[in-house]
Amino acid sequence: MTHGAPLPEDVGTLQHLVLASRQMIATQAAETAALRDSLRTSLHEIERLKHQLDAFRRSVYGQKSERLVTEQGLLSFAGATPRPAAAPLAPVSAPATAEETPEGHGRRPLPTHLRREEVVHDVDPADRVCGDCHKEMSGIGDDFLEQLEYKPGRVFVRRLVRKKYACRKCGNGVVTGAPHPQVIEKGLPGPWLISHIVTSKYADHLPLHRLEGMLFREGIRVTRSTMVGWIARAAELLEPIVLRMKQLLLASGYIRTDETPIRVLDEEKTRTAYVRVWACDRRRRWRVFEYAPDRSGAHVRNFLGDWKGDLQCDAYSGYDGVCASGRVLELAC
Repeated sequence: MTHGAPLPEDVGTLQHLVLASRQMIATQAAETAALRDSLRTSLHEIERLKHQLDAFRRSVYGQKSERLVTEQGLLSFAGATPRPAAAPLAPVSAPATAEETPEGHGRRPLPTHLRREEVVHDVDPADRVCGDCHKEMSGIGDDFLEQLEYKPGRVFVRRLVRKKYACRKCGNGVVTGAPHPQVIEKGLPGPWLISHIVTSKYADHLPLHRLEGMLFREGIRVTRSTMVGWIARAAELLEPIVLRMKQLLLASGYIRTDETPIRVLDEEKTRTAYVRVWACDRRRRWRVFEYAPDRSGAHVRNFLGDWKGDLQCDAYSGYDGVCASGRVLELAC
């Protein structure tokens, strides 16, 4: 046997072995990282179980005050089904299947309908060079983490531009583009902002002083009194829709109603007023709200007029007038 340079097939075999070894090292590194994550999770679970065990020991062997505090977490509401006894812990070597995992434990996956914004943290090109063979490394996968994020509502300025044209030859006949429809003529707010204010106040129950602060954080100064004027204008424009809903409601032969007291500001003092809701059957789902400064039955008569049908209400005497006419049948609430 002669000693000399390695044969070409030997070089190919060595390169193949080196590549296989590097892939094995990369795989083992990934498995090691996974084992570390699993160990971290197990340690957290152990600490949780230790806390539960200490609480159980205090409830059994501790002083009376300590037992009261810990046992309160085990009480159930009157009439409620008591919590079943916990099942014995499974052996560590037997991993739990998806069906055995208790509901509510662990982080739930984020909804798939949410838009994903991907932020990539790549390795610097200088660090992607192998320290042994000085060749560029190949990608073997990605580690990812999904976080739930939020961006505040966007406030922007919309410029309404009207083009103007004139005859350059004679200098006469200037024409301008049609004006854009506006909720408030030459007003500051656009229709989207007014819709947001109205929805936030009446659907999301945000007081105007909070909306004032939210706009102020965006560098916009709008007072509550100004927003009151916007809402009043929106109410004027929406009144035909409310009247049409009332017509459709009265076209039904069955109406439910009830009123709720509210406190309203009257000069320097507050007084009690009422908001009454009128609703028909679930198939039509019309709901009309009516404000009344008092609980007089005249508001009921004015709303119903000569309506005929079945009225479901409580025993308040304000409904007796319309029911005594014979056109309305009063149903128990």
